[in-house]
Amino acid sequence: MDIECTISPAKMAEVLAPYRNPDGLPVSLRVAPQGIPCVLQLGDEWRVAPSDALKHALELNLGAKDVAVEY
Repeated sequence: MDIECTISPAKMAEVLAPYRNPDGLPVSLRVAPQGIPCVLQLGDEWRVAPSDALKHALELNLGAKDVAVEY
């Protein structure tokens, strides 16, 4: 998913917390700090169970774009 660099880690943790699942999928973030694109892979403790509700929460609360589940 694409996300702004200005999102606080606490806000991201708040949004992801209800969907955390140790058997879930890893979370990758595409960011562009100072215009330089990169991908950040969150640690295993932030794996999530994919759902439409999670996708909606990421888009609504974090302004995430291009949220996708990739296997």
